[in-house]
Amino acid sequence: MTQMTSLQKFGYGAAGAIALGSLGTWISVVSIFGTIDVAGTSGDGKFTLAIASLIALLAYKGKALGVAVASVVAGLIVGHMMYSATTTAVEDGIAAIQIGWGAYLAFAGAIAGAIVGIRSRKAAVKTAVEEPLLIA
Repeated sequence: MTQMTSLQKFGYGAAGAIALGSLGTWISVVSIFGTIDVAGTSGDGKFTLAIASLIALLAYKGKALGVAVASVVAGLIVGHMMYSATTTAVEDGIAAIQIGWGAYLAFAGAIAGAIVGIRSRKAAVKTAVEEPLLIA
């Protein structure tokens, strides 16, 4: 059995965090009538869940740049939602909107995936530059 690379280990971890976060609560709306929790999959979480699957596949294939790019896209989706939700809460003032644990977990997974993808890509490029060329 072959050893898993750090890209695979951390890529799978990042994909898992994004997937779990996508299934979790992204927004909680608190008003005098009670609290309503909104799951990520009722909106953009469907896209981040699909991207998490793509990240896991790219990590398996050893595509560091692909892991980084897909993670950045997932992070942008979640980050935009977080920014939009907090901006709306400030403007309306009718109810308190809180960012849920799922959004934070998905965002953290996206950041981790971007970092591991970039670091693995840099390591691969550095190794390729340092190895001597073999001319037959």
